Amino acid sequence: MSVFAFCDNVVQTELNDVKVYLSGAELTHTAKISLKPGINDILLENIANNISPNSINTYVTGSAIIMSVTEKHDYLNQKEISAEVKKMQDSLDILNYKIAEKNNEL
Repeated sequence: MSVFAFCDNVVQTELNDVKVYLSGAELTHTAKISLKPGINDILLENIANNISPNSINTYVTGSAIIMSVTEKHDYLNQKEISAEVKKMQDSLDILNYKIAEKNNEL
């Protein structure tokens, strides 16, 4: 059973744009959903798990109104990491270690 079982609208987001900065990154996701009249709870999936809650920006087109946005993590359903992503994470760890070594030398 999922923590988010109460949500009728579970939407897979699509990553459209990435901007990398020295202190982080900006990810732009999009999702399309048809809503029924009234109040709708929507769960957006496939978003970075280490996102800063203060950095979430949302907008809609059409006549809908966003009443609130909250951030939640589903720690029970961890998805498997692909071999390619694991390789990149390992490379990143090695590079961060080398950067730390150079900073210590300085």
